[in-house]
Amino acid sequence: METKAPIKPVTFCPVEITLAVIGGKYKPLLLYYLEVHKVLRFGQLRQLVTSASKKMLTQQLRELEEDGLVHRKVYKVVPPKVEYSLTERGKRLRPVLKEMGLWGAKNARHYGKSIGHWRNKIDADLASTRVE
Repeated sequence: METKAPIKPVTFCPVEITLAVIGGKYKPLLLYYLEVHKVLRFGQLRQLVTSASKKMLTQQLRELEEDGLVHRKVYKVVPPKVEYSLTERGKRLRPVLKEMGLWGAKNARHYGKSIGHWRNKIDADLASTRVE
């Protein structure tokens, strides 16, 4: 009978760190929309991420800001105006978000999800990248 070597605990897992920073129900969506639109106000983000409550959206944006991925610019005007954009570190997540999107597109049918109006864009992206 073959004995297996004990599994050594990993002291540093980069995937765990990445998930700690971008994990969360809405964080990847917020990062994606900020990548696409460059600058968005809070109300615009609420329109794009309709399933998030105001409180949850605020919390996720604050965490992304604290982690250095999102920049929050406050204008001293009445009514208050706040704009969100990606920092340089946040922009470096572009390939990660693209791969997540491609994986989701390729596997949507398996999970019974419809990708509707995104189908043509996703098919074109898949054809150009040939992700396996």
